[in-house]
Amino acid sequence: MPAQATGAYNAVKSALSIFSPFNKLSGGIAEGQGTPDVIAQYRSEMDDTELIALKNQWKRDYAQYYSPIEKVQQTNYDYWLGKQTKQTIEDMLDANRTLVDNEVFIGTETFLPIATRANPEPVVAIDQATGDQTLADLVRNSLAYQADRQKLRMLLKGCTRDWDLFKVGVLKLRWDNVENDIATEVINPRRMIFDKDGYVREGGIFTGDYIGEVLTIQAGTLMELFPKSKDVIMSKAGGKKGTKLQIEEWWYKNKDYFFTLDDHVLGKFKNHLWNYDGKDATGAPIQGKNHLSQPMAPYIFLSVYSTRTQPHDDTTPVQQALAVQDLINRRFRQIDKNAESTNNGIVVNGNLNSEQAALAAEAVRKGGAIRIPDKNVDVRTAVMRLPAPPLAATVYENLRDARNIVSQLLGVSGSTPESIQEEESVRGKILVNQLDASRIGGGVTEFIEQIADTWYNCVLQIMYVYYDVPHFAKAIGDYGAQELIQLKNTDLVGKIMVTVKEGSMVPKDPLTLRNQAVDLWSANGIDPISLGKALEMPDPYEYAKNLLMWKMISEGLLAPQAMFPDFQSPPAQIPGAVPGTGGPAVNAPGTPPGAVQNPSPTPGSNQAVASQGTQLLQSVPTK
Repeated sequence: MPAQATGAYNAVKSALSIFSPFNKLSGGIAEGQGTPDVIAQYRSEMDDTELIALKNQWKRDYAQYYSPIEKVQQTNYDYWLGKQTKQTIEDMLDANRTLVDNEVFIGTETFLPIATRANPEPVVAIDQATGDQTLADLVRNSLAYQADRQKLRMLLKGCTRDWDLFKVGVLKLRWDNVENDIATEVINPRRMIFDKDGYVREGGIFTGDYIGEVLTIQAGTLMELFPKSKDVIMSKAGGKKGTKLQIEEWWYKNKDYFFTLDDHVLGKFKNHLWNYDGKDATGAPIQGKNHLSQPMAPYIFLSVYSTRTQPHDDTTPVQQALAVQDLINRRFRQIDKNAESTNNGIVVNGNLNSEQAALAAEAVRKGGAIRIPDKNVDVRTAVMRLPAPPLAATVYENLRDARNIVSQLLGVSGSTPESIQEEESVRGKILVNQLDASRIGGGVTEFIEQIADTWYNCVLQIMYVYYDVPHFAKAIGDYGAQELIQLKNTDLVGKIMVTVKEGSMVPKDPLTLRNQAVDLWSANGIDPISLGKALEMPDPYEYAKNLLMWKMISEGLLAPQAMFPDFQSPPAQIPGAVPGTGGPAVNAPGTPPGAVQNPSPTPGSNQAVASQGTQLLQSVPTK
C-alpha cells in the first residue's frame, strides 16, 4: 500500500476508535484480489468550510424546534424520579422530600418488563438459487448469539424507557476494537441533534438529511486521535490535557460523517459500515459486497405515537399521565393534612400566656402532665383537642379512580397490585393481566419488534464489513446442547433475508402456556420434548427420555434398574414356602393335613404389594 494510502487508512482507524472503533478493511471482501484503495473508499470530498456552515445552520434550526421538546422531556423525567410539581405552600418546607404518590414510576416500570419480556427471535431465509439452508442456520445462530452476548432485551428495555420519557429512543451500533466484535449502546436522546423536517419510520430509520450527537472527551485523547488539530484542541482546553471538551459527531445523508470542535473540523470520512467498490493492486475492479441495499447511519430509533411531522413523538404515555398524577398528589396531600389535623389540632385557654400555652400544647402532644398556675382556669378547658372533621368518601373514591386512570394510560391497569387484588379467582387475575399483555403486545411491542428487525439486519451488514477473519459463537442445538460455530464474511454468499419472527416479543403468560401444554399432553396432542420445553425444563430432551423410561417401567416393559441402578429387588418366593424363609410350609400342630396354612394376602396390604412387585420383576426382560 502506498505511504499516502497508509496514512489515510491509519487516520480513519484512529479517529473512529473512540466512538465507532474501526477495524481494517482487508481483501476479505474479495478474497485473494489484493487490498482495496483506502483513500478512495473512506475519504470524504466535502470542504471543511462547507461542513462548518452546514453544522451551524443545523444547530440553529434544531435549537428553535427543540426548545419546547426539551421542557417536556425534563418534566417527564422529573415526574418519573418523583420530583413532581408542588401544589401547596407546605411542600416548600422540604424541597428534597415532597410528598407524592408516584404512580408514574410504578406504571412505567411495570410496563417495561411486559413490553420486553420475550427475546426477538431472528428468522433467516436464503435464496435457494445462490445458497442453502446450512448457511441460513449459521447466520441465524450467529445473530441469536449476538443478541444474547449484547443483552438485546436490556438494550430494548432502556431504549423503550427513553422513548416514554424523552419521546424517542436511540440505539447506536459500532465496532469494538477491544472485543473485536459488534457492540450496541443506548444513547440518551437529549444528546441527539435531528433534522427538524425528518421523522422516524416504523423500522426505526430516520428520514432526515442529517443526524448529530454531542460527545464529551478529554483533550489528551482528542489530540491522540486528531494530531493535526493538536494546537486547536490545546487552545480550547486551556493547555490542560485533562480538560473535557464537547465535540459533535455528524452523519450527512448516511454517506459522509465528520467530527467538529466548535468551528473546527477534526476529521471527515465516508461511512465505514459499508463495503465500497474499489480496485485491487492490478487495477482490476472489486465490487463491494453488502447486506443492506444502501449505506445507513449507525442509529436505530424507537417511535410509536408519531404523526410524521417531526423527529420526536407527539406524545407518550408518561406525558399523558402527568395531569392525573397531579390530581393524585393533591388528594394524597389532602388526606395527609387531614390526618395531621386530627392528631395535632389543639386549643389553649386564652387565660394562659403565649409561653404557658406553648408548653401546655407540647405536653399534650407528648402525653405528659400539665400544671395550671391560675386556679381560676378550668383544668378541663385549659387545653383541648380540636378534632378535624372526617373527609368525605368521594375524596378516597376520587384518589382510587385517578390511580386507575394512570394505570390505564400506561397500559398496566391489570398488572398492578391494586387491580389484581380486586379479582378474587386466580383465573380472573390471569385474564386481567393478559388484557394488558394484549394491549402492549399489539401496540408498543410491535414497534419494538420492528427496530429489533432493523438491528439484526444492521448487525449482519457489519459482519459483511468486519468479519474478515473467522468469528466464533455459541449456538444452542435442538435439544439444548451447546455447539461452537464460526462465521467469516466470505461465507456470506447469495441473498440473505433476515426478519424477526412475528409475535415473538408479544407478552405471553407463563402459567397459561404451561397449562396449555399439560392439556395438550393429556389429549396426546404434544410430544414429550415439546412438553419439556413448555414446562421450561433445563434439558427437554433428557426430560422426555426419563418420562419415556418411567412409562415403560410402569407398564412392565423395563426393569426399575434401568432408571434406578441401585434399586434392590426382593428375593423371589418358592410356591408354598413360608414368607421370609424360602422353605416349604409346615402345618402347625393340630392343623388337619391339606389345610391352607398361608392364605393369600389381603389386597392392598404390604404383603400383596411385595408379591405383585416380585411377579412384575420376574416377567420384565432385563435387556
